[in-house]
Amino acid sequence: MSEVQRMNDSRSTLDAALVARLVGEVVQRLRDAGATQSASTTRAGGSPPPAAGSAPAPVATAAPAVSPGGHVLADHVVTLAVLERVPAGMRRVVVGARAVLTPSAREHAADTGIEIVRQAGTPTTAGAAPRMFLVAHAACPADPSAKMAAIARAIPGTQRLPTTGLADVLAALAIHAGRDGARAVLLTGRPHLAVAAANRHASLRAVTGHDAIRVKGAVAECAANLLVLDPAALSSIALERLCSDLMLVADATPPTELAAAPSTACGCKGKHH
Repeated sequence: MSEVQRMNDSRSTLDAALVARLVGEVVQRLRDAGATQSASTTRAGGSPPPAAGSAPAPVATAAPAVSPGGHVLADHVVTLAVLERVPAGMRRVVVGARAVLTPSAREHAADTGIEIVRQAGTPTTAGAAPRMFLVAHAACPADPSAKMAAIARAIPGTQRLPTTGLADVLAALAIHAGRDGARAVLLTGRPHLAVAAANRHASLRAVTGHDAIRVKGAVAECAANLLVLDPAALSSIALERLCSDLMLVADATPPTELAAAPSTACGCKGKHH
């Protein structure tokens, strides 16, 4: 054998040894990684470590947000597309207290047997019709159609009443409030007159105001179901927020002062009594 051939054979042996050593190191590192993953799994869920020489444990993927009460959705507007992302087999979905469910989402929930629960704790049956919300206007100096459209976009399913006189609009609102439990907003350039006229109807509890903070306070104080607002005094964004809040606020018992007319006789001694 020549000297060159001996050198080639020696180099081949060294190369094979180097490759074998590198392969061994890679295998050992994979085993070490598998042991680390197994130990982490054991601490989290109590699973035993894999046997020596077994393949590394797969890396766990993040699970969707699920609470003990069901699958939690953080979306402010729950649409059909949002519900379609709920994991298969999940039959209880938790949404935010102020989340808005679109009609298509409700229909999908009813068809698939999904129960929708608000975080405030009030269950909403999947097939139940959403609360009726009405928007109307009367005695407006300027055309409020753009702001009415903005309210309708903010509250899916909003129904718009025909434009008639103030008395007729209030009569229609009173019927829907008493029969359907509807809530509504009336846009008018004469808000104080409209509130006084609206509150002559037993089914209506109307409030008004020129800024969002006072209107919210009035709604809470009176358990109002009708907002009477001047569209010239509030922006579209403010109107949308006030109407959304009225739509989503939980039912409350009206104050005793609004429950019934006083039944006690007047104690005055004047000649007019």
